[in-house]
Amino acid sequence: MNFSQTLDKMMNERGVTAYKISKETGISDRLIGYWRNGEKLPGAENLLTIANYFGISVDYLLTGSNFSDEFSDIETKLVSDYRLLSDQGQEYIQQQMFMAKEVYKKADISDSEVKAI
Repeated sequence: MNFSQTLDKMMNERGVTAYKISKETGISDRLIGYWRNGEKLPGAENLLTIANYFGISVDYLLTGSNFSDEFSDIETKLVSDYRLLSDQGQEYIQQQMFMAKEVYKKADISDSEVKAI
């Protein structure tokens, strides 16, 4: 799914018009129409405004899927907790992950498996 399809889907699901979004966000309803029809793409600021308006991630708005859909519950929790740490705490976790990766990484793909890919 692309941006215009996701925008159209969100508007239909929420029962909102370009006019209503325009009034609540300050973005021109004509511009929203261009986006919905796939004639133009929004800039970063408007993309964030639209994502916030619908309460969805920019990733979801652009692709129709959330990156977090690929994460298990524990992976999502780890990322969430990491973001709550101070810069010093994040640096510490990064160092620990680097060391753990070196010690506990999964076996490398063999040459025969690479050729099969």
